[in-house]
Amino acid sequence: MEKSTMKAAVYRKYGPPECVSLTEIPVPTPAKNQVLVEVHTATVNRTDCGFRSAEYFISRFFSGLFNPKIPVLGCEYSGKIVGIGSEVTEFKIGDLVFGFNDKTFGAHAEFLVVDEKSAITTVPKNCE
Repeated sequence: MEKSTMKAAVYRKYGPPECVSLTEIPVPTPAKNQVLVEVHTATVNRTDCGFRSAEYFISRFFSGLFNPKIPVLGCEYSGKIVGIGSEVTEFKIGDLVFGFNDKTFGAHAEFLVVDEKSAITTVPKNCE
């Protein structure tokens, strides 16, 4: 992986969709038990919209009381593994994967890191 920055849909305050902007941010580095996924597809779903708007105030206890703690949303994704941590055993570079990550989000970017034990799996061969 050669890129050091990536494009991401970033929000730094709660509000309507207009508070999201396309921004260059650093490509995340996988920890020893994480994989780096090049995102090919992602959704914008109810969870993403709820966290972005913070319309339900209780969501701020998870996402940040005054401002978002996690600036890149996106919890449903598919893509290709392009980097792995030193202790990853379940995946290899080049695997096509899909998953759900509502813990750290990040799929509204070109790359995201997720724990190999999270809700991620390989795409079945007959679906590639």
